[in-house]
Amino acid sequence: MTSPGSNTHQLEMAVALHRNGRLAEAEVAYRSVLKNQPRNADALNLLGVVLHARGQLDEAGLSFDQAIKSAPKLASIHFNRARLRADQARQDAAIKDYRKAIELEPAYADARLNLGVLLFAAGDLNGAVIAFRLMTQKCPKDQRGFYNFGRSLATLKRWEEAEAAYNKALQIDDKYVDALVMLAKLYADTYQAPRAVDTIRRVLAIAPQNALALTNLGTYLSQCDQFEDAIQSFDSALTVKPGDASAIVNRGLASLVCGQLASGWDGYASRAETDGEFKFARPNFRWPVWRGEDLKDRTLLVWGEQGFGDEILYASVIPDIAERAGAVTFACSPRLVSLFQRSFPRVSVVPHDSIAALKATARFDYHSSVIDLGRWYRRSFGSFPNRRAFLFPEQNAVAAVRKSHQERIGQSKRLIGFSWRSMAPHIGAQKTPNLDFWSPLFQLPNSEIIDLQYGSEAELAADRSGFEQAFRVGLFRDRGLPESSNFTALANHIAALDLVVTVSNTTAHLCGALGVPTIVVVAQGKGRLWYWFRIGAYSPWYPNLRIARNAKEFIYLCGLETNKGIASA
Repeated sequence: MTSPGSNTHQLEMAVALHRNGRLAEAEVAYRSVLKNQPRNADALNLLGVVLHARGQLDEAGLSFDQAIKSAPKLASIHFNRARLRADQARQDAAIKDYRKAIELEPAYADARLNLGVLLFAAGDLNGAVIAFRLMTQKCPKDQRGFYNFGRSLATLKRWEEAEAAYNKALQIDDKYVDALVMLAKLYADTYQAPRAVDTIRRVLAIAPQNALALTNLGTYLSQCDQFEDAIQSFDSALTVKPGDASAIVNRGLASLVCGQLASGWDGYASRAETDGEFKFARPNFRWPVWRGEDLKDRTLLVWGEQGFGDEILYASVIPDIAERAGAVTFACSPRLVSLFQRSFPRVSVVPHDSIAALKATARFDYHSSVIDLGRWYRRSFGSFPNRRAFLFPEQNAVAAVRKSHQERIGQSKRLIGFSWRSMAPHIGAQKTPNLDFWSPLFQLPNSEIIDLQYGSEAELAADRSGFEQAFRVGLFRDRGLPESSNFTALANHIAALDLVVTVSNTTAHLCGALGVPTIVVVAQGKGRLWYWFRIGAYSPWYPNLRIARNAKEFIYLCGLETNKGIASA
């Protein structure tokens, strides 16, 4: 008979082998212990851990089950089985085991951490908040709890609470890089770019070769309009981590906004290789990506990417490509099909949702995102055509809309369309000026302001009431004006106007593409998109559009500081 002391020695040897990573030998040693003591909970538990690590998941589960029967109140067994069940995609069972481990050992930090992480990954953000809050209370010296508490709160946009949680984690460990990275991101997400820069520099003081921090620094510097410094930071990130798609793409964007078009386009073309940072990934076609090859007698499939405004903007290159290719098919957003069909008669325009059928039945020599056409046809400012418009409304409908306005108010008043809000989910607030900013528009003489704004009716009703109270003037909303879902009809209404004043939104792009005189108010920092560039009142994309970057420029463009201006043209 083997003595208890001998078994203890064998278990110690097995644990030593386990710790040294000699898993196969550790498995043999644990089994040797269990041969003499089949109900040894420690050996069963640790054997389960080894089997899990070696990918023998079902056997590991049996070992944990036996261990729990032997020692049901040993928290570590429930913890280890929870980890196994999570790897088996048995999330509910894993959560149950983590909760049991916590019940048995309330200060079990790793169990509380893993429970919260599992809830977070499952999308149960409120559950994660509760789990991590409890972790901060039961394990108040563990910075990981405060960090993950902050991360969960930030995902729910509970910014002040998240900031406090991150700072608490940093009080425990002032060199906690993950917390600094996320705190910097919080500042960027709440439009505090200078604080984001200062915070991410703290990371680089600790870890100068941290490629993520260098890339983020470049992004935050861009939001501060420090583009040259941003490009240097992206270059440093690429020195540390060559080929990093995020650094390449963001460097490309910084170059584009500075007017360095050739290098900017080349960098931005890598956006499909980023990890979900950009909205659309490249579809998986069997045809090769077009990279500037001669298209004579060749067929090209162009597919739309990103939002409606972007799709309209980059569609300005479609006439160029149509002149050079044998045949072009443009798969765009369904709402834009009829307008694009009228405007691009040499191109086969189809809705984007027909791509699946095209993949199965059609044959093309190449395919390209509509955005990437610019990489080959807009590599310098001299390559932009002086084209007043590239989208065309229904002229009879335009005349009918204008006639209806003139019958209502007479022919002497100017018709000025107005869209004051961006509905973009992440940067819309940054692109939307406050009410007082628009005062010059309502001072224009002999003008009728036409409401072109789209969005939530409840939200817009509050806006309209604010304008009426502040400027003692109503906004006219044409009952025949369609929602933006009908772009052809909307184009007819816009083309009947003398001027449009708008923020950077879909309306701005549609007006510019139609050649309607337009003032677009462009945000700075995070709300400014690259194609408005960093300076200048003129847009190479839309010759009839003028850019106001601040209140003073808006006043000037409205014609209130001089006798000239786009509003009186």
